[in-house]
Amino acid sequence: ARPHGQSPQREICGGDKVGHGQYSSCPFITCRNRPTVNVTEPLQFENQAGLNPKSFAWQPHYYEFERELILRSVFGRARLNEFALARHLDVGRTVAHDLLMHAREVGIVSKDERSRWWVVPLDEARFRDLYELRILLEPVALQAAIGRIPAEELDEIESRLKAAVSDFPQVPTADLDTLESDLHIDCISYSQNPEIVEALKRTRCILVAGKHIQAALKRDIAVDPFMEEHLEIVSAVRAHDGASAKSALVNHLALSAQKAADRLAAFRATQSMPELPYIQ
Repeated sequence: ARPHGQSPQREICGGDKVGHGQYSSCPFITCRNRPTVNVTEPLQFENQAGLNPKSFAWQPHYYEFERELILRSVFGRARLNEFALARHLDVGRTVAHDLLMHAREVGIVSKDERSRWWVVPLDEARFRDLYELRILLEPVALQAAIGRIPAEELDEIESRLKAAVSDFPQVPTADLDTLESDLHIDCISYSQNPEIVEALKRTRCILVAGKHIQAALKRDIAVDPFMEEHLEIVSAVRAHDGASAKSALVNHLALSAQKAADRLAAFRATQSMPELPYIQ
């Protein structure tokens, strides 16, 4: 059993561990056997066992770098200069490259055929498309996970949800992140279909974006009280009622998509495009 406020580490298909090293929510997963991690830390896509700590010199810089990129991405595509990033952070090119590689795994940046880095735009259309993908795939993955999620893990998830309902709205952001990860990352990771879970990796950037956009708005928009919706889904999973679990999750994701669109609109209306020294 893991303590309140912590979530398990995720793994990808190749067996590499995935978690929140120093900072996810935008977590990518598929497999199990996961040690405890902190949901307020960045995802790690490399197996850390036996590696020199120097290999992870990018981690202390990642949270702020990710936040800057997300808040810039909502204003459209932009060229990113790796050398300028290294100079801005006062780090070597290797560290800057590792940061970019990690951000690419999350879907925040991309690299073109000429090896140039670009910020991937995160506009209304992409939010809509990624939520549509989640609505198509996530309920199927959850249904395939029913019966495979340990009862004690469901107990812990339900306990955290009920505590959050009792404490709401005085629920720390890190705890809200944990609740999101419990259902949308950890439960889904038990799915018998690793191809679906792998495909869902493409959608995790909207979980990351939601966190940073809400923080930037300083909760001017009320925090989404999604706990009751999660409890309904978890109850159906407990009862091995796949049809009800799928239906409840589809409804939950549809509501979340609209709330995400509202937050994005509010952010665009109140914030200006940030000037970053490594963006051209």
